[in-house]
Amino acid sequence: MKSRYMTKPNDLCKIADELREKEFYKQAVSKYLNAIMLERDNAKVYFGLGICYKHLENYQKAISYLEKSAELEKDYGTFFELGVCNLLDGFPCRAIKCFVEAVKLNPKSSDAILQLGICHELCEEYDMALMIYKYVMTVNPNIVKNIPNENALDIFEDTDEIAPYALNAIKWCVSNNLISGKGAKLDPTTTTTRAECAAVIRSMCLKFGM
Repeated sequence: MKSRYMTKPNDLCKIADELREKEFYKQAVSKYLNAIMLERDNAKVYFGLGICYKHLENYQKAISYLEKSAELEKDYGTFFELGVCNLLDGFPCRAIKCFVEAVKLNPKSSDAILQLGICHELCEEYDMALMIYKYVMTVNPNIVKNIPNENALDIFEDTDEIAPYALNAIKWCVSNNLISGKGAKLDPTTTTTRAECAAVIRSMCLKFGM
């Protein structure tokens, strides 16, 4: 017979959630893992673990737990976070599938649609990305929260190398301190590394609360 004093999985999950909200991610992970020992099919526990590992920048573990949560319960938030973690881990093409599922569950989510556009752009599918950006701006013009500084690129020596389609996007990123260039240059013709992509996306997520 189980003791009536035994901690219940939901109680542990609640404690873990409170720790996560206070940004005590390592302590929250411990509580979530204890909850899994008592109940292995609770989608909320796996989701909480995924979010903790995302903030701890262990994206592979975050993805693993979020995928388990998605198997147990199809939820917009889970697929959205899966997409974000795949982006942060440097796999935008994998993230596309996640954001597509998120949009299916919540077609009115401008955040998920915007992230989908970013994924297509990082996968060099520029026409698709442009089409998505235009759609987002049409249905929600406030999605871009800060107006770019028209003179943001004046300090750089190689702005003439920026492709016309990317000019406004780069101006916006510089205005919002998402990219800072390399000294006096932006170096726009050099291939961006996975680490650089992850840094920009992480900055965007933190700045705009995504």
